[in-house]
Amino acid sequence: MAEPERCCAFLAFSCTRTAEGLVVEVTAPAEAGPTLDGMQVLAERDAPPQVVAQGWTR
Repeated sequence: MAEPERCCAFLAFSCTRTAEGLVVEVTAPAEAGPTLDGMQVLAERDAPPQVVAQGWTR
């Protein structure tokens, strides 16, 4: 989880191992909505990490 925390310090991660696998819970403050929207757009486009790191506009 070190990479996501370094990239997106405003997110909180909680990991739990279960019999079925790994459960990762991600929480973010309400004001992070526009940033998360941009991340979703890039993910849907299968954007490489370098593009995500540069930022985006919506």
